[in-house]
Amino acid sequence: MRNKYKICEDHTVLYIDRKGETYEALIDTEDLPKLLANGRSWCIQYIQGTGAMYVKDSKQQYLHRLIMDNPTGMVVDHIHFNTLDNRKSQLRVLPHAENIRHTKGAYTSNRTSGYKNVTWSKKYDKWHVKIMHNYTRYSLGYTDDLVEAVMRASAGRNKLRKPSITRVPIHIREPQ
Repeated sequence: MRNKYKICEDHTVLYIDRKGETYEALIDTEDLPKLLANGRSWCIQYIQGTGAMYVKDSKQQYLHRLIMDNPTGMVVDHIHFNTLDNRKSQLRVLPHAENIRHTKGAYTSNRTSGYKNVTWSKKYDKWHVKIMHNYTRYSLGYTDDLVEAVMRASAGRNKLRKPSITRVPIHIREPQ
């Protein structure tokens, strides 16, 4: 491995340069031999639109997939959305459908509210809460209050969908 690294007690910090900045990626120290055997340098891939940064090698192999032994037909999920933290305690293997449910914020196609399952209805001049589950669309109504709409969407998702292994709390921000 060509990147510099620092071994701490139970984890190792990888130093990765990108456009004049140095980023720190975390791995478990027990996984360091996998990286050293790989022999490639690691870089940061920035995903435009989401702002996520993933660590990958020169052959386009993602660090989180290498650490979790490239599960075929499954997705490696960063539980707390920190894509530079690749310690096993922060990763889990999920089917693609479950990973889609575990997203942070609104989908890129829904920018009116900034929240998942909440859109602005120009027709009714209200926030519309709607959820898709098993190819069926559910409308959970309209409301004037964005906070109420977000809470309704969260309650609807929890009722309809099988709970994730780890629930991430919602942080509601005030509308601008």
